[in-house]
Amino acid sequence: MEQMVTTLPRSQEDGLNSRVALRITPDIISTDIVDEPSRLYHISKRCIDIVLATIGIVVLTPVFLIIAIRIKCDDGGPVFHFREIVGLHGKRFFALKFRTMIPDADTYLEKHPDLLRQYQQNMKLLNDPRITRTGKFLRRTSLDELPQLFNVLAGQMSFCKTWYYWLMAGQWSPAHFLRRAYCV
Repeated sequence: MEQMVTTLPRSQEDGLNSRVALRITPDIISTDIVDEPSRLYHISKRCIDIVLATIGIVVLTPVFLIIAIRIKCDDGGPVFHFREIVGLHGKRFFALKFRTMIPDADTYLEKHPDLLRQYQQNMKLLNDPRITRTGKFLRRTSLDELPQLFNVLAGQMSFCKTWYYWLMAGQWSPAHFLRRAYCV
Protein backbone atom coordinates (compact mmCIF):
# COMPACT_ATOMS: atom_id res chain seq x y z
CA MET A 1 0.00 0.00 0.00
CA GLU A 2 1.08 3.59 -0.57
CA GLN A 3 2.69 5.85 1.99
CA MET A 4 1.03 9.19 2.75
CA VAL A 5 3.31 12.07 3.84
CA THR A 6 1.87 15.28 5.26
CA THR A 7 3.75 18.31 6.56
CA LEU A 8 2.01 20.18 9.35
CA PRO A 9 2.46 23.93 8.80
CA ARG A 10 4.38 26.31 11.02
CA SER A 11 2.26 28.50 13.28
CA GLN A 12 1.79 32.05 11.99
CA GLU A 13 1.82 33.62 15.48
CA ASP A 14 5.46 32.88 16.24
CA GLY A 15 8.54 31.47 14.59
CA LEU A 16 9.35 28.91 17.30
CA ASN A 17 7.16 25.96 16.29
CA SER A 18 8.58 23.02 14.41
CA ARG A 19 7.10 21.56 11.28
CA VAL A 20 6.44 17.86 11.52
CA ALA A 21 6.18 15.36 8.66
CA LEU A 22 3.59 12.69 9.37
CA ARG A 23 4.04 9.34 7.57
CA ILE A 24 1.13 6.93 7.58
CA THR A 25 1.38 3.39 6.23
CA PRO A 26 -0.90 0.45 6.94
CA ASP A 27 1.49 -0.81 9.61
CA ILE A 28 3.16 2.30 11.01
CA ILE A 29 2.45 5.93 11.84
CA SER A 30 5.65 7.91 12.28
CA THR A 31 6.73 11.52 12.53
CA ASP A 32 9.89 13.38 11.58
CA ILE A 33 10.79 16.89 12.67
CA VAL A 34 11.32 19.02 9.57
CA ASP A 35 12.41 22.23 11.34
CA GLU A 36 14.03 22.22 14.77
CA PRO A 37 12.93 24.78 17.38
CA SER A 38 15.17 27.78 17.79
CA ARG A 39 18.19 27.88 20.08
CA LEU A 40 16.32 30.35 22.31
CA TYR A 41 13.62 27.73 22.81
CA HIS A 42 16.12 25.10 23.98
CA ILE A 43 17.98 27.51 26.28
CA SER A 44 14.75 28.84 27.80
CA LYS A 45 13.38 25.35 28.31
CA ARG A 46 16.56 24.17 30.03
CA CYS A 47 16.65 27.22 32.31
CA ILE A 48 13.03 26.67 33.28
CA ASP A 49 13.75 22.98 33.98
CA ILE A 50 16.69 23.87 36.23
CA VAL A 51 14.77 26.52 38.18
CA LEU A 52 11.63 24.40 38.65
CA ALA A 53 13.55 21.23 39.55
CA THR A 54 15.67 23.11 42.09
CA ILE A 55 12.63 24.72 43.70
CA GLY A 56 10.83 21.37 43.71
CA ILE A 57 13.73 19.55 45.35
CA VAL A 58 14.15 22.22 48.03
CA VAL A 59 10.43 22.50 48.81
CA LEU A 60 9.82 18.74 48.72
CA THR A 61 12.85 17.70 50.78
CA PRO A 62 10.68 17.01 53.88
CA VAL A 63 8.38 14.85 51.74
CA PHE A 64 11.41 12.98 50.34
CA LEU A 65 12.61 12.29 53.89
CA ILE A 66 9.22 11.07 55.11
CA ILE A 67 8.84 8.74 52.12
CA ALA A 68 12.41 7.43 52.52
CA ILE A 69 11.82 6.68 56.21
CA ARG A 70 8.52 4.90 55.40
CA ILE A 71 10.18 2.75 52.72
CA LYS A 72 13.07 1.87 55.05
CA CYS A 73 10.67 1.01 57.91
CA ASP A 74 8.45 -1.04 55.60
CA ASP A 75 11.03 -3.72 54.76
CA GLY A 76 14.52 -2.32 55.34
CA GLY A 77 15.48 -2.48 51.66
CA PRO A 78 16.93 0.27 49.49
CA VAL A 79 14.93 3.49 49.20
CA PHE A 80 15.48 4.10 45.49
CA HIS A 81 14.94 2.08 42.35
CA PHE A 82 16.83 2.86 39.15
CA ARG A 83 14.90 2.13 35.98
CA GLU A 84 16.66 2.21 32.62
CA ILE A 85 14.91 4.55 30.20
CA VAL A 86 15.57 5.30 26.54
CA GLY A 87 15.60 9.07 26.16
CA LEU A 88 16.07 11.59 23.42
CA HIS A 89 17.97 10.30 20.37
CA GLY A 90 18.01 6.78 21.84
CA LYS A 91 20.30 7.78 24.71
CA ARG A 92 19.87 5.50 27.72
CA PHE A 93 19.83 6.71 31.31
CA PHE A 94 18.57 5.56 34.68
CA ALA A 95 15.43 7.26 35.98
CA LEU A 96 15.39 7.57 39.74
CA LYS A 97 12.23 6.43 41.53
CA PHE A 98 11.21 5.55 45.05
CA ARG A 99 11.12 1.77 45.39
CA THR A 100 7.56 0.46 45.55
CA MET A 101 8.21 -3.30 45.41
CA ILE A 102 9.91 -5.78 47.68
CA PRO A 103 13.71 -5.82 47.21
CA ASP A 104 13.79 -9.23 45.49
CA ALA A 105 10.74 -8.73 43.22
CA ASP A 106 12.23 -10.59 40.22
CA THR A 107 13.25 -13.56 42.37
CA TYR A 108 9.73 -13.64 43.82
CA LEU A 109 8.31 -14.02 40.29
CA GLU A 110 10.73 -16.84 39.49
CA LYS A 111 9.54 -18.71 42.59
CA HIS A 112 5.88 -18.33 41.55
CA PRO A 113 5.55 -19.63 37.95
CA ASP A 114 1.81 -18.86 37.72
CA LEU A 115 2.47 -15.19 38.51
CA LEU A 116 5.45 -15.15 36.13
CA ARG A 117 3.27 -16.51 33.33
CA GLN A 118 0.58 -13.88 34.03
CA TYR A 119 3.23 -11.16 34.16
CA GLN A 120 4.75 -12.26 30.83
CA GLN A 121 1.32 -12.16 29.16
CA ASN A 122 0.27 -8.72 30.41
CA MET A 123 3.54 -7.16 31.68
CA LYS A 124 1.46 -6.36 34.75
CA LEU A 125 -0.09 -8.23 37.65
CA LEU A 126 -3.52 -7.54 39.04
CA ASN A 127 -3.10 -7.06 42.82
CA ASP A 128 0.66 -7.56 42.49
CA PRO A 129 1.88 -9.20 45.74
CA ARG A 130 5.36 -7.72 45.27
CA ILE A 131 4.14 -4.16 45.91
CA THR A 132 4.72 -2.98 49.49
CA ARG A 133 2.13 -1.16 51.62
CA THR A 134 3.99 2.12 51.19
CA GLY A 135 4.46 1.31 47.51
CA LYS A 136 0.70 1.06 46.95
CA PHE A 137 0.24 4.56 48.32
CA LEU A 138 3.21 5.94 46.36
CA ARG A 139 1.94 4.47 43.10
CA ARG A 140 -1.64 5.59 43.65
CA THR A 141 -0.47 9.18 44.28
CA SER A 142 2.47 9.06 41.80
CA LEU A 143 4.82 10.17 44.59
CA ASP A 144 7.22 7.41 43.53
CA GLU A 145 8.10 9.65 40.56
CA LEU A 146 9.29 12.62 42.67
CA PRO A 147 13.00 11.65 42.63
CA GLN A 148 12.95 12.20 38.87
CA LEU A 149 13.37 15.88 39.71
CA PHE A 150 17.06 14.95 40.00
CA ASN A 151 16.95 13.53 36.46
CA VAL A 152 15.45 16.84 35.29
CA LEU A 153 18.19 18.76 37.09
CA ALA A 154 20.82 16.53 35.43
CA GLY A 155 19.30 17.28 32.00
CA GLN A 156 18.23 13.68 31.35
CA MET A 157 14.52 14.51 31.47
CA SER A 158 12.43 17.62 31.02
CA PHE A 159 9.31 18.78 32.80
CA CYS A 160 7.24 19.38 29.70
CA LYS A 161 7.79 18.99 26.02
CA THR A 162 5.54 21.55 24.42
CA TRP A 163 4.12 23.97 26.95
CA TYR A 164 6.61 26.70 25.97
CA TYR A 165 5.11 26.72 22.48
CA TRP A 166 1.64 27.30 23.90
CA LEU A 167 2.92 30.14 26.06
CA MET A 168 4.67 31.86 23.16
CA ALA A 169 1.69 31.40 20.84
CA GLY A 170 -0.69 32.90 23.41
CA GLN A 171 -2.54 29.59 23.63
CA TRP A 172 -1.52 28.74 27.18
CA SER A 173 -3.98 28.53 30.01
CA PRO A 174 -3.69 26.64 33.31
CA ALA A 175 -6.51 24.27 32.28
CA HIS A 176 -4.86 23.62 28.92
CA PHE A 177 -1.53 22.96 30.63
CA LEU A 178 -3.03 20.49 33.09
CA ARG A 179 -4.84 18.67 30.31
CA ARG A 180 -1.94 18.45 27.86
CA ALA A 181 1.33 18.56 29.77
CA TYR A 182 3.79 15.73 29.32
CA CYS A 183 5.37 16.07 32.72
CA VAL A 184 7.87 14.12 34.72
